[in-house]
Amino acid sequence: MPSRPAAGHVAAWRALLTAHADLTERIDAALRAAGVIPLRWYDALLCLYEAPGRRLRLAELARAALLSRSGLTRLVDRLEDAGLLAREPCEDDARGAYAVLTPAGLQALRRCWRVYGPQIETLVGRRLSLAEARSLAALLGRLSERVAAPPG
Repeated sequence: MPSRPAAGHVAAWRALLTAHADLTERIDAALRAAGVIPLRWYDALLCLYEAPGRRLRLAELARAALLSRSGLTRLVDRLEDAGLLAREPCEDDARGAYAVLTPAGLQALRRCWRVYGPQIETLVGRRLSLAEARSLAALLGRLSERVAAPPG
């Protein structure tokens, strides 16, 4: 039988999950109230914005945006229907496709950031000092590096 995790580790895990759920729910509500794109759309479009040529293969976009393959397909369909991204065929893979940020997608990102940025300041900046925020970012970065590493 596997050993039990330390109570402090369980508490940290629960706090991380709770904070993530609470903060993303509040930010998404603010985005809805402002009539801009939802947070999930923003995240996917931001991945494209940050990619070379503002385009990614669909599988790369799924990994970058933390989506399942089926979740990505639904999201890309919605973003394409809204004119915020376009699909382009891969020259070297007839079955593959790229998602490409459109000018309308870039404008949607910019409109969204006008709400999202102040929300980050309200929900994080007013609660944590800059030193605390840097420490938290470093700690969470260490966790994600370890999660990404193979076991052993």
